[in-house]
Amino acid sequence: MDGLNCGHCHACDLSGSGNNGDLLWLAPEGKSRVIKIDAVRALVDFTNRTAGFGLRKVAVLCPAENMNASAANALLKSLEEPSAETYLIPGEPPSPRAAGHRPLPLPDAAPGRP
Repeated sequence: MDGLNCGHCHACDLSGSGNNGDLLWLAPEGKSRVIKIDAVRALVDFTNRTAGFGLRKVAVLCPAENMNASAANALLKSLEEPSAETYLIPGEPPSPRAAGHRPLPLPDAAPGRP
């Protein structure tokens, strides 16, 4: 399917319901428009764990430019020492209508990846 999710398999069902342990959406919480350091710390913990469902973990940062300075510094530390088979993707939060049904590129389909 050209490297896009199918929307019909078990992994897609888990992702669509927010229960895929290998997929993390990092976005501002509540009414805040800023991604705070606690959320980035949770992301760092996520990247340090072993993938539970598949072979790799994916975190979507939406929108990445909305991090406060402390959060951005914490993220930079994890980028300096990346975890194996973990992909950080800048993105936009899913709309309520499209949640779980938006095609995301799979890591294997990314240009330049073996």
